Amino acid sequence: MKSIEMNGRNVNGNTKIRVTAEMIVVSLAAMIFSVANTYAAEIQTVGGPGDYIDGKVHANWGDVCMRVSSGFSAPYDGANITIAKCTTTDTWFLGDDRKIHHIDSGKCLDVAGTNSQANNSNIQLGTCASVTETWSIDSTGLIRSDYGTRAACLDVAGNNPTVTGRNIGLWACNGGGLELWGKIQKVSPDSNGLYHPEKVLDYKIRSGDADSSGQYYCLDVLTDSADTPLLNVGEVIHQSVCRLASTTWRWGNNSQIHPVNKESVCVGIVGEPAVGKGIELVTCTANEDRQKWFQPEIGTSGTGKIHLKAGDGQFCMSTTSVYQAQVTLVQCTSEEGELSIAQLHEQAANSQVTAYEGSLRAEGLTINFGGPNDLAQVSINTDTKVDDVALTVGGAVHIGPKTGDLHLFDYTDAIADYLLWVEKGIVTEDIVLVGISEWKDSVFKEDYNLLSLEDVEQFIKRQQHL
Repeated sequence: MKSIEMNGRNVNGNTKIRVTAEMIVVSLAAMIFSVANTYAAEIQTVGGPGDYIDGKVHANWGDVCMRVSSGFSAPYDGANITIAKCTTTDTWFLGDDRKIHHIDSGKCLDVAGTNSQANNSNIQLGTCASVTETWSIDSTGLIRSDYGTRAACLDVAGNNPTVTGRNIGLWACNGGGLELWGKIQKVSPDSNGLYHPEKVLDYKIRSGDADSSGQYYCLDVLTDSADTPLLNVGEVIHQSVCRLASTTWRWGNNSQIHPVNKESVCVGIVGEPAVGKGIELVTCTANEDRQKWFQPEIGTSGTGKIHLKAGDGQFCMSTTSVYQAQVTLVQCTSEEGELSIAQLHEQAANSQVTAYEGSLRAEGLTINFGGPNDLAQVSINTDTKVDDVALTVGGAVHIGPKTGDLHLFDYTDAIADYLLWVEKGIVTEDIVLVGISEWKDSVFKEDYNLLSLEDVEQFIKRQQHL
């Protein structure tokens, strides 16, 4: 895989990268796949060499990554940490608390036992409350335990370090090959000290909520005997436990969803949309509504369902909690209430976000399209777009200061016909009045019958203007 299309910039050392590649993170609410809030405009990575920006902890000596060995069961305290092929491994992030957090369980990487610096000390999942759960990661790739003398590093046991299932433990830091790991994404908490795992860019379409057993689900396809995803036309889209899901996705051109490493196939349907219609991989075709997906509402929980454009957007992705159940279409139900977007990521040309029966709030919202000579057109309260105009508004506009109370004027008959109200005044270089058929120049003629001052006074009191 390339360096995830990150503006063409390689990732070396401690680097911040502005994401221009399309990101999708989705939520499974009531077993309906839905887009989860995407917070991060920048992805920060720390650690060793390599262009690893997928949420995984990669080994630098082979195509293996760190995995929780709880099988199909939900991750639990004390679950062993091993290595496995990177297509079927867990995702992690490093917090400001210097702990390595496991995304799908909310737990942290921990050292087992009381003698937590000894060689062969086991690595496991913990509750994120232990003194043995903090780590330092340097630019060579060493992941050093901060506990005690800080002399022990993450290592892999045995002589076959690329074999799935090999145990990860501690060993005296020596800078050897089996102690060197790739980059890991770093995430800071919010103002309340809470971490948002959805900040981690891992290109999975995942559930925002777990089922009754604590498992999260992701869109996936079947794999071959080497755990390589089968990305052929006709492959059924199903759900897998996210920790074991092998397929990563991107919201590509023209609102299509395709595997990260194969842009010729897309997620779509064959035939007309209907309840129960199975979703599968199809050949990507431009302007095909049966391959276009959009997110029309984002609720206060930060999630919004994924709608198919075909069928007037009435059908959404859905599945059951049965492992590897096929993803199908269901009738979407509308959601009301205030919509909240912390940070809306760039998707693709022709993508759209529409708020139905609610309001759209954003901490920061940038709308940009194409190159410097292209125009992003935004319409509010109307479907009309005026040629060569960036913003079209249907209805009156009120502009006032950000701080303090806005001057909520009375909407009387005197101003009912005006569409723009600006507090504090307007500064402009020029003004042009159009559509005036007759100027009142007649008032300057010698025979014009001027009103008396008393009449002017009465007119002003009555009309509130000259």
